[in-house]
Amino acid sequence: MKEKIILIIVLTLFACNEKNTSKNEQHISKKSLTEQKSKSLDSLLLGTKKYSPNVIDISKSEFLGGFDLEYIFRSDTYSSQKALKDEIVYTLLLKQYLFHLKRGNQGHDLKPMMKGNAEVLISYFLEKHNIDSSLEFINSGVAYNILKEKHDIDEDLRLLVKDIQIEVDRINNRSN
Repeated sequence: MKEKIILIIVLTLFACNEKNTSKNEQHISKKSLTEQKSKSLDSLLLGTKKYSPNVIDISKSEFLGGFDLEYIFRSDTYSSQKALKDEIVYTLLLKQYLFHLKRGNQGHDLKPMMKGNAEVLISYFLEKHNIDSSLEFINSGVAYNILKEKHDIDEDLRLLVKDIQIEVDRINNRSN
């Protein structure tokens, strides 16, 4: 009888230890995922150039999940590289807006998309252009509306603006 009780105690201790090990492994796994997120502005820029939206809500984009945007945009590390950060944000917002136009013939509200890494990007853009984030609706075409009037923008951005204008014209001609 004593042997059965000892066996039960040993099995119980082993099971408890197994649960703790599993919890520790999960914690370590989550921590290593965070550490694996890229903190490189150059990697983000390269990825942004290749980015092709496949979801309406930019906050659900898998691409953004691979970067520590909080670090890249809000730490002092890249504070002197505003032009690169601007290019990244403009490119992502323009590509997203073009996707919205192609998929639904209209822009979408950015406010519900202000979650996770997308919140960092959208907030950065709104602050840069003194746009009140408490507005009821912020159309995804806001970056396009700002950039279409500028003549001193990067060639890649100019091409995106042109592609958006073509799409806007298509939509307007279709509705006439």
